[in-house]
Amino acid sequence: MIVLEDLFHRYGSTVALDGVNLEVSEKDNIFCLMGPNGAGKTTLIKILTTQLKPTRGKAYVLGFDVITEANEIRNKIAILPQEARPLNEATPWEMVYWYLVSRGESFSEAKQRTERALKELNLWEYRNIPCLKLSGGLKRRVLLALSIATNAELIFLDEPTLGLDPVSKRETWKLLLELKRETFFFVTTNVGLEAESLAKTVAIINKGKIIAKENPTELKARTYRYKLIFTDDVEVDRVIEFGDRKILYFNEFEEISRVLQKLKSYSIQPTDLEDAFVALLGGGRKMRFRAIISVAYLNITGLLRSPIWIVPQILTPIAMVLILFIFGGKHLALYALVGALVALTVSTSISLSRLAVLLKFIGFQDIFVASPVSPLEYMLGLALSRLLGALPSLLIFLGVLGYLGVLTALNLVLAIGIIILSWLLSSLLAFTIATNIKNVVHVDALSNLLSTALVLIPPVYYPLSRLPPVFQKLALLIPTTYIAELMRIVFGLSSSKASIYLAGALIYMLVFLVLTAKKIKWRE
Repeated sequence: MIVLEDLFHRYGSTVALDGVNLEVSEKDNIFCLMGPNGAGKTTLIKILTTQLKPTRGKAYVLGFDVITEANEIRNKIAILPQEARPLNEATPWEMVYWYLVSRGESFSEAKQRTERALKELNLWEYRNIPCLKLSGGLKRRVLLALSIATNAELIFLDEPTLGLDPVSKRETWKLLLELKRETFFFVTTNVGLEAESLAKTVAIINKGKIIAKENPTELKARTYRYKLIFTDDVEVDRVIEFGDRKILYFNEFEEISRVLQKLKSYSIQPTDLEDAFVALLGGGRKMRFRAIISVAYLNITGLLRSPIWIVPQILTPIAMVLILFIFGGKHLALYALVGALVALTVSTSISLSRLAVLLKFIGFQDIFVASPVSPLEYMLGLALSRLLGALPSLLIFLGVLGYLGVLTALNLVLAIGIIILSWLLSSLLAFTIATNIKNVVHVDALSNLLSTALVLIPPVYYPLSRLPPVFQKLALLIPTTYIAELMRIVFGLSSSKASIYLAGALIYMLVFLVLTAKKIKWRE
């Protein structure tokens, strides 16, 4: 099922995995990996789910190499990342349903699996409520439903009950035990009771090394049989303190006879797996259009529920057109209206940079990395969501051009082609930003600055010929100049050669594509 051979990974000078050797058999059904924070659990899961390449060593999942056969693994696994969060405006139904569609499930099968998963996790009554309004525990259950609904051969759950209340935890454990006949679960946790309740085999990792791997009973037998719990302030060797509470582990009562004489109150309990844990530590395929549509849909749910968001997109360019119409006449207003088609596409597409970084930050991207969805499908889905967000405004502007009598069937087709060209160029610029800057605040500031600069500084709303010759040459250094001039040529507002400006736009696209490809990390 899973085989690790001398697996090593380093982040800079920090060693996260230090020669891990591990074999997980399919007979286990549920395998638990325990370890303290920073022990290497999440790093190991990222390698096994093909999100991260190991520094050295070998790792095989379902018989496939995680480096050379990543796509084969992604088709057979699913993941619940530790820090992932659902999209705020998407409902539980939308999150699960569209994720299944993105993986290639038929619409009818996705519907059945979504209903089943939401009911199994007691989310059915919340299915149409935006995740923003759900509690932290319910959000976690939405992501758990998302992974379970895949019916994947192997599901990785990175601390699946994190943030759940005690009742929900036990319900989740019960569900996993019921599903283990159909699916293999690889679970990470630092809760002993969880591992003991779920797994036949438990491994303990600490400081990047596997220090034990046995069934829970054998692990407990390796350490101590009992624990003495007290709060009295007495000096005792080997005591472990948890706030006011002190714990002393032992095997025979003779070992603690003298200690008991000093204590006013105490309790003696059998050890559990968590105690053993503490003691051992010492402290290439075809692109699928449905995947693109699914990613896009999940990222426009906010717009669908709050259409008022498009009002600024419509009013700002219209205000510009009205001002130019009042002070410059109908001809200049026509220039501005044609320019508004370009400006709107550019500004909305560049906002993609913030979205891409934010989705990586909240763990949304990680869910798709460990799935059959390719990086190109994911990126096109994100970019399409921005274009769909601008679509109502674009249709209004095209309608106004039709009303003015300047829109024909031919230039409509050409205008749509230029809008797509503008969308692709701006999206590549956005991904260039997102792949080079990881801070959400910095990306947000830069994308806002660029969207304003690219629309207002070059001749987008007015003819290029209006600029002095020296500024015309400077304007050609800005990519939106080429797109805007192409749009003016289509509507007969410029006599320039279209081939020159088309070549300029394509050169910029190639530059942004190279810059993006050089820095992009679908898997770290």
